[in-house]
Amino acid sequence: MLGKLLFAAALLVAVCACHPTRSATDAAPAANSAAAALSDEDTGQVADRAAAGFRLAEARCAGCHAVAPGEVSSHSDAPPFASIARRPGLTEATASTWLGTSHNFPDEMNFALEPGQAQDLAVYLLTLRQTNSD
Repeated sequence: MLGKLLFAAALLVAVCACHPTRSATDAAPAANSAAAALSDEDTGQVADRAAAGFRLAEARCAGCHAVAPGEVSSHSDAPPFASIARRPGLTEATASTWLGTSHNFPDEMNFALEPGQAQDLAVYLLTLRQTNSD
């Protein structure tokens, strides 16, 4: 069920990110059909968290990392988010814990995130597992 939920959120975010002329409303039918087994409320909550994580990634991470599918990181030492998302053992819990503990970051990333921000960013990051490009 979580896989379908993440897939629905990934569809919603990917369509909106890759097609700026489309809105979340335009992407909703595809996301809803992919998550037919989920309630609209569950799908909406994950989609909202993923969208908030994407906005945070664009604001705080995109200066170095490729945060959307198909982008290339501007710094060679900063892996694309899609690549990070496919690392073995990565879960929402492990990602949000790591992101919420700023002393884990390299010096360039030494900033604090609120727990909710770390969770939203982790949810967005996991939606990128559905992409095939870095």
